[in-house]
Formats: sequence, structure tokens, C-alpha cells
Amino acid sequence: MFSIKCGKKTWLFTGAILFLAAVSNFILFQFIKEPDQQSVHINMVTDLNDPRKLAGLAENIFVGKVISQAGTKSLSQLPETQFNVEVIQNIKGNLSGTVLVNQQGGYNQDQELVLVENDPLLKPGHTYLFSTRYLQQEDWHTVIPIHGDVPLKSTSELQAKILNIKKAVQQQIQFQPEK
Repeated sequence: MFSIKCGKKTWLFTGAILFLAAVSNFILFQFIKEPDQQSVHINMVTDLNDPRKLAGLAENIFVGKVISQAGTKSLSQLPETQFNVEVIQNIKGNLSGTVLVNQQGGYNQDQELVLVENDPLLKPGHTYLFSTRYLQQEDWHTVIPIHGDVPLKSTSELQAKILNIKKAVQQQIQFQPEK
């Protein structure tokens, strides 16, 4: 830092430098480009707004906490992102410990964020109510898009969601693919 021996001028010079530094940081911050983002529309195989149909389609329904992102892999043109998830409570199925959960969506080769129906990527440290289907060849549990990764923010919300999904599991409508 440069200084001028006169007290007032030193203050003004230092103040001017700090002001310019603050402004340049603000300007640089404002122009940092966020990654491009696009949403992919998919046709659902059944009406998943009905929790009974969601329960019938899911192989596993559980409460889990996302520990970390584990990788990315594309099985088709759509990027997919994998996460390590600690199973907290099973509602349908019998998972335990830490499982690999796959979410359709993620960053493509151009570093563009691709989301399925604007369903945000899972966030490490957050707890979700998961509805998944198991993919044996990858040994992961793929989240059912949109309805299969419900964020849980409070204990009362958790209890209400669990009661609703337990009821849906008891009354589940099994998915029957068209022939």
C-alpha cells in the first residue's frame, strides 16, 4: 500500500484505494456468470400427483440425509448425479446404512445445468423423503423425478409427510405398464 506523509491526504488516498477495491469487487462479483440452466420435460408413466400411484411405482421409500455428492454419470443424453445418502427411516423397502442415490439431472459436458422439470439437485446436509427405483447394474437407487425427493425442513413436516406416505403405501396402486 502506498502512503502520502500528510495525514489527511493519507486518509483520502487510502480511502480512495479501499473504495476502488470495493467497487471493483462488486463489479467483478456482479459479472460472474452463473452456469446456463435448462429444464427437460418428461412424460410420466402414471399420475404421480396421486401418492398411492407414487407408492406403487417406488421400490423404496425412505427418509434420508444427503451426505455428499458421489459422482456423475450419463446413461443417456441426460446427465445424472449420484449422492451418498444415509438412510434414517424406511417406509417401504428395507435399506440401511449409506446408499447410493441417483438423480436424473446435473451438469452436462458444456457445464450447463440440466434439470428434470426444474427439480433442483439434492443438497448435501439436507434431509429428504425419497421415493426410488433400484437399478441393479449400477447398484444405485434412482429418485423418481419431482415427487421422489421431497425436502424435509422441520420435525412436524417430517411427521406429516411420513403419515401421508405410509397411508399411500397401504393403499398403493401398482404401476401396470401398457402392453
